[in-house]
Amino acid sequence: FGTLFEFTDGATIYKSFKDKKHFTDSYPFVPYQFSLFQASIENLSLHAAFEGKNSSVGERSMLGVFQEVAVEIGDREAGQLATFDRMYEGIRKALKAQIQRSVLNAENQLNNDFAKRVLKALLLVKYIKGFNATPRNLRVLLQETFDQNVAKLLKNIEEALSLLEQQTYIQRNGDTYEYLTDEEKDVEEEIKNTEVDSSEVSKTLEDLLFAGIIRENKMRYELTGQDYPFTKKLDEKSVSREYELAVHFITPFSDNADDLTTLKSHSLGLPELMVVLPADSRLMTDLLHYKKTDKYARLNRSSKQSDSVISILDGKSRQNDERFKLIQDRVRDLISKAKFLVAGEAVEISGEDPKTRIVKGFNELVMHTYSNLRMLKSTNFDENDIRKHLDIAKGTLLTDSLTEPENEVLAFIKSNKSVGTRTTMKGIEDNFSKKPYGWYLAAIQCLVAMLLGRGKIEAKVDSNLLDGVELERALKNTHGFPHIILDPQSDVNPSELRRVKDFYNSFFDKPASANEAKALGLEVRTAFQEMLDSLKILYAQVNQYSFLSALDGPIKTVQEFSGKEYAFYFTELPKRENELLDLKEESIDPIRQFMSGSNKNIFDESNKFLQTQSPNFSAMENDKPAQLKALLDASDCYKGNRMKEAKTLMDGLKKDVEKHVKQVKADALAQVEKLQQRVKDMQEYSVLKKEDKQDIEQSFTALQNYIQNENLISSIRDRAARYQASDYNALLTRVTELTKPDTEKKTVEYVSQGDLGVNIGKNYLADETDVDEYLNAVKKAMLKAIKNNKRIQL
Repeated sequence: FGTLFEFTDGATIYKSFKDKKHFTDSYPFVPYQFSLFQASIENLSLHAAFEGKNSSVGERSMLGVFQEVAVEIGDREAGQLATFDRMYEGIRKALKAQIQRSVLNAENQLNNDFAKRVLKALLLVKYIKGFNATPRNLRVLLQETFDQNVAKLLKNIEEALSLLEQQTYIQRNGDTYEYLTDEEKDVEEEIKNTEVDSSEVSKTLEDLLFAGIIRENKMRYELTGQDYPFTKKLDEKSVSREYELAVHFITPFSDNADDLTTLKSHSLGLPELMVVLPADSRLMTDLLHYKKTDKYARLNRSSKQSDSVISILDGKSRQNDERFKLIQDRVRDLISKAKFLVAGEAVEISGEDPKTRIVKGFNELVMHTYSNLRMLKSTNFDENDIRKHLDIAKGTLLTDSLTEPENEVLAFIKSNKSVGTRTTMKGIEDNFSKKPYGWYLAAIQCLVAMLLGRGKIEAKVDSNLLDGVELERALKNTHGFPHIILDPQSDVNPSELRRVKDFYNSFFDKPASANEAKALGLEVRTAFQEMLDSLKILYAQVNQYSFLSALDGPIKTVQEFSGKEYAFYFTELPKRENELLDLKEESIDPIRQFMSGSNKNIFDESNKFLQTQSPNFSAMENDKPAQLKALLDASDCYKGNRMKEAKTLMDGLKKDVEKHVKQVKADALAQVEKLQQRVKDMQEYSVLKKEDKQDIEQSFTALQNYIQNENLISSIRDRAARYQASDYNALLTRVTELTKPDTEKKTVEYVSQGDLGVNIGKNYLADETDVDEYLNAVKKAMLKAIKNNKRIQL
C-alpha cells in the first residue's frame, strides 16, 4: 500500500491504511482521498469555482460525492478502487461553466477517454497547495486496482498528458502539469501563438551554458596556473570574440546532435573542446515556452487588463521563474552526462559537476593543442621575476647551455635574422602564445629576460639599446611590445672574454663578477661610469688643489668609454688597453691615492701654515717659505716624495718661526719691563695709594699677556711701540695727576720726543750747521712744551 499510494516529488504526505479494520471500513476508497478531496473542494470554493448556492461546501456534500462514487462501482469485482477522478462527477453540477470548460470541451472533442479522466483529476487538484501534479502522483490518483500494471499505467498517463498539453487543455512546467480554466486557456493559447525569434532562444541557451555554468571568459590550465581565453561556440556558430581555443556546445537543437561520428569528423583538427549534450526533446520545448511566456507577460501587463488576467499573468510569471530554474537544472544535468570530444577523439571526463567536467576537458584541450607547452615543465614564471632574470649572469658561473624553451626563443630570433625579418617583442608574444606553444605572457617575458641577461640577445627601441631599469620597464609594458626590437648578439670567444676580464681587474682593481659577454660588457660600462663620476668629483676641487688639473685628460678619455653598448668594450678596449693602463698608472691612481691618503693632509697643513705665517715670513730673512710654496704649487706635487720633502721643509720652517717669534717676544717684554721700572722709580709713584699702584701695574700686566699670547712678529712689535709712544705717556700723566696738590689747577701731560713736531725743512742733516739748526729747533720745541705744562719722556 505504501508503494501504491504514496505521493512523491515533494507532495504532501497523506496517511495510508492503519490496519485491517481501517481497510475494510474505507474500501473501495483509499485514506488519502478523504483529505485530498476535502482540500480540493475547499480550494475550489476559495477560488470561486462553485455557483453561488453551492459556494459553501461541507462534510454533507463530501459524503454525497463518496456515496455516488461507491454506488457507481458497486457492481464491479472485488479489488476495484474508486479512482480520484470519479469525484468530479459528484461536483460537476455545482461547478461554474468557465471553470470546467476544458473538461466539457474535451468530452466533446477528444476520443481518448483516459485523457479525459486525467483532465478531471487535474481539475480537482488544481488549487491544492503542496500537491505536485507530476505523472507519478497522477498515477496514484488513477490507480484502479491493487494489481494494476504500474509501468503501463504511468505510460498511459504520460501519453494523455502530452495530448492534453498539445491541445492546450493543460500546461506543463517542468514535470508538473496544471489544468487550465477558460481565461487561463485563452492566455496559454496566446502565449503559444507568440512569435519568438530563434536567436533569442539561442541567446538564452548561450547564457545558460557560458554565463550560467562556466561563468568566466578564461579557463585555467592547472599545470601552469595560466588562464586561457576561449571562443564560445554553440551548435557550430561562434557567439563571442575569436580566440585560438574554443569551447563548443552541441545541444539537442543541433542537426547533428545524434550523429557522434559526424561530430567527431567536424572536431578533427580544430583546437576546440566539443561538449555534446545528450538528446532531450523537452529542452527546446521548455526554452521556447519560457521565452514566449516571458515576452507575452511583458507585452500584455498593463492597467487595461482585468484583475483576473493580471492575476493569471502574475501566476504565469511565477511559473516561468520556476520553469527557468528547472531548465537550469536540466542543462546542468545534461552537461554532467555529456560526451567530450577533443580533436575528433572522445575524452573520458570523470565527475558530475558541470563546471568541473568542462574545466577538465579544457585542460585536455590545452595539452593536446599546445604540444610544446611541456617545455615549460612545472616552472612557475612571474612578471615580478623579470629583474632577477635580467641579472642572471651576475655573480654566477654560467655555461653556454640554455634551457629548452630558451633555445626555442633564441632559434626563432636567429631564424628571423637570417631571412632579414625584424623580430619584435610583439612577434615573440604572438608566436609563442599560439600553438604548438601556448605559453603564457609571464613565461614569454621571463624567457626573453633570461636571454637578455645571458647576453644571447639585445633589445633596442629606436636604435637605442635598452638596459637596466629601462629594459625591465619595457618588458613589462605590453603596449610597447611592437617597438622593442630583439636581435641575437654576436658571440664573443673565450679569449676575448678573458682579456676584458683581465683588463677590468687591472684597471678597476677588482675582479669582474659576470661571466657572460653582455653582462660583462655592462659591468665594464658601469665601472667606467663610476670612475668618471669619482674623477669629476675630485676635479671639482681644482681651485683648491691646482694639481688636479692633471685629471682633465683622463676624464676626457674615461668619458669616451662611458655609456657605450656592451659590444663596444670587446672591440675597442683591446685597441686602447695600454693607453688606459698608462693613464691609470701615471695620473689616476697617484691622484686618487694622494687625495685619499696622508699626503693630502700634509698638503693641507703646509698650505695652511704658509697662509697663517705669511706675516712672520716678511719679518724674517728666510728662503724656506718660497721653497715650500714652490713644492705645493708644482703640477706634479702628488707624485713621488714631494710631500715628504714638504713635510721636512715645513717642520724646519716652523722651528725657525718659533725661534724668531720667541726672540721678538723677549725683546718686547724687556722693553716693557724697562718702562715699568721707570714708572716705579718716579717720585710721584712712591706716594700713590695701593689701589692706584695696582691699576698702574695692571696696564703693564695686560701688555705683557698680549705679547706672551701673540705669535705674529709684526703685531708684537707694533703693540710694544704703540704702548711706548702713546699708552705709556698717558700712564705717566695719570701718575702725575694722582699726586699733584689740590691747589694746582693745571694738568701735566707727558709726551714723547716724537710728539714735539720738530721740522727744519730738511729730510737729513748734512753738516755742523744743520746739526746746530736742528738742535736749536728741538730746544725751542721742548721749551715750548714745558711752558705748556708738558713733560717730555726720554
